[in-house]
Amino acid sequence: MPLAIPLLLLTVICGWHAVKTGRTSPWLWILIIAPGIGAGIYLLTQVLPEFFGGYSGRKLTRKVADTINPTRQRKRIEQDLKRADTLENRRQLAEECLRLGDYEYAEMLFSDGMKGVYADDPVLLYGLAQAQVELEKGTQALETLDKHDQSDSQHRTVETALLRARALELCERWDEALAAYEDVADRVPGEEGRLRTAKLLVQLERKDAASERLTGLLERAELQPKYYRREQAQWLTEAKQLLKKLED
Repeated sequence: MPLAIPLLLLTVICGWHAVKTGRTSPWLWILIIAPGIGAGIYLLTQVLPEFFGGYSGRKLTRKVADTINPTRQRKRIEQDLKRADTLENRRQLAEECLRLGDYEYAEMLFSDGMKGVYADDPVLLYGLAQAQVELEKGTQALETLDKHDQSDSQHRTVETALLRARALELCERWDEALAAYEDVADRVPGEEGRLRTAKLLVQLERKDAASERLTGLLERAELQPKYYRREQAQWLTEAKQLLKKLED
């Protein structure tokens, strides 16, 4: 009860600030639904950044908004596409679908965009290959990556190399896939490449080599800053679980 009045007052002040600065959507709803927590989030993402710079605040704002409504960006792009059916809007929607895991629709959008002068567009070909790999269409992904490299061999070279390794693995071309992973694992940002290399080694029953890779991966990660470990949490968690399984 003693905290109720200060929290209510803080929520009212945040609501007044949101109205005054034109931030009523979605903040008024957040403040009404979760007055205490909502006010705290509003202060962190909307008020404090005005005093301590804008980039971190904007990044945190996007993260909070995406957590509350994961499809908000997709809905906005879909509205833009209805207003103007342009290649750029289709590309943005396809990339957002990739982010949300709607790979089939992303594949369709990328394919539809590759017409006329954009038939060999490397950006569209790269996005199409991403969707095909996630859909486990290894052969088609390799064909798309070949077209991509013929169109522009300098476009996203590291990322396409990792995609090619994954496509080769899907096609059960094990030796080629392992060689491709080993070539790119230490060049691609983050821990994904190293983890995928270790997972393929496990599949090939080379467990000692896999354990060595995983141990090295985790030891290196411990030397990195905390923000890096937070960003790579998915891959690090998988690495720990896989290593534990190998050691049991």
